[in-house]
Amino acid sequence: MAHVDEQTALIRALFAAAAGGATECEAADGGDSAVAGAPWQDMLQRLRQVTRADGAALWLDPARGRGPSWVHGTMAGPEAAIRRSLRFDRVYGADELPGDPGDAGALRVVKARAGTHLQATLGIARQSHRQDFRSADGQQLNALAPFLGQAAEIWARHQAARERAARDAGLAAGLGAGWLLLDATGLILDLSPAARTWGAALGLQLAARRRLDLADGARALALRGGLTACLAGEGPVPLTLSRDPLVELVLTRDPGPGDAAILARLRHSMPCAAIPPARIARHFALTLSEARLTALICDGHSLRDAAHRLGWTEATARTCSKAIFARLGVSGQPGLVRRVLSGALWLEA
Repeated sequence: MAHVDEQTALIRALFAAAAGGATECEAADGGDSAVAGAPWQDMLQRLRQVTRADGAALWLDPARGRGPSWVHGTMAGPEAAIRRSLRFDRVYGADELPGDPGDAGALRVVKARAGTHLQATLGIARQSHRQDFRSADGQQLNALAPFLGQAAEIWARHQAARERAARDAGLAAGLGAGWLLLDATGLILDLSPAARTWGAALGLQLAARRRLDLADGARALALRGGLTACLAGEGPVPLTLSRDPLVELVLTRDPGPGDAAILARLRHSMPCAAIPPARIARHFALTLSEARLTALICDGHSLRDAAHRLGWTEATARTCSKAIFARLGVSGQPGLVRRVLSGALWLEA
């Protein structure tokens, strides 16, 4: 029964890891793969304990060899080309792998198909001075093989969803958008990373389980009134969180399940001055001088003020602005502001 219990525990750990969150990864093997930690580490640690191995690893390789591999664990094992040549659902020993194993010690690996785009290879290893694995240890891998592909496929779907969410969050942050989830008293239940960053810049302690407290009495009163209005079914309710820099939010009832909550969508003003002039110049095919003037105009400065800041004469600023208008095909300063603020410049990293 102990063997059955260990096997069941391994299968449960395998699927728990598949459903777990991704962790930060760093490039490895010359940039062809990435090394990741938990949640797979918990499963690999359990596998090491059950098989009394010195190391364990999981390799997730693209089925057609295009793109990077994901490496979980620190065990040295067969290279990607060798992993792709292995047969599915067969447990290999070190002496059965293609190539020269050298002094790699005892090794067992098994590969499973994870959908049509991914292959998963699981391995355990012992140092060369220790005895080889028992047959029962190899059977642990063999028993995991039917579930390994399923778990890896689940992980891949979750990973794709996380990557899409990260892209969406990056685009929103580039446009100055973020959100807070509040309860009826203004307690922050959850928030976007962008909102946390802006809160620090504004001197606000925006963090989960903290209250959204505003130092300005009138704005604090407006916030309480907005929360009450939303809970009563009114809304959306616009509020100003800060004037300089301008941060506005709109309160609405959160459509999600559970207790009554309020979603605060934030918009943070994004000054053009924060964008490197070289990026503006590249995006609009301007010179650096034209890019600097463009940023100042879009941030609300008059030509006279912009000229003073740049150390130019007003006549020089006027001549330069006409060249910018012609280059971008706009009419005057309002057209330039509309072109820059509504364009894709803000989405460049």
